[in-house]
Amino acid sequence: YIADAGANAIIVLDRYYKHKFTITSFTNEIGAPDKLNSPRGVFVTKNKYNGYGELVEEGRIYVCDTLNYRLVVFDRSGNFLYVLDAPESQLIEDDDIYRPVAVAVDKYNRIYVVSDTTTDGIIVLTEDGEFT
Repeated sequence: YIADAGANAIIVLDRYYKHKFTITSFTNEIGAPDKLNSPRGVFVTKNKYNGYGELVEEGRIYVCDTLNYRLVVFDRSGNFLYVLDAPESQLIEDDDIYRPVAVAVDKYNRIYVVSDTTTDGIIVLTEDGEFT
């Protein structure tokens, strides 16, 4: 998974480095055409299975859509799932600009975001995008 900020794309390769697909645009949750703008970070979670080998949660692709000031989440096939806009908190100043550049997700689906304009540390969100 390669974040190509210059091409406004996420490039997905297989384990042999052969091109599988590229994400540049998608239809958002209100049915409007949308596109990535300088994505600088990407994190992919694995599929989760129960003890019987049944899929219980599909992995996701989390994209730092940096110059759109949000995270965009896709399934592992590149299908759009949802957008996580800038978090709201009294700890975040109103004039702070949220520009996510790196993202990671732990096994409890907590989302850790680095914003290149934030100097107070890493932003931690719930899987629904609420600031914690």
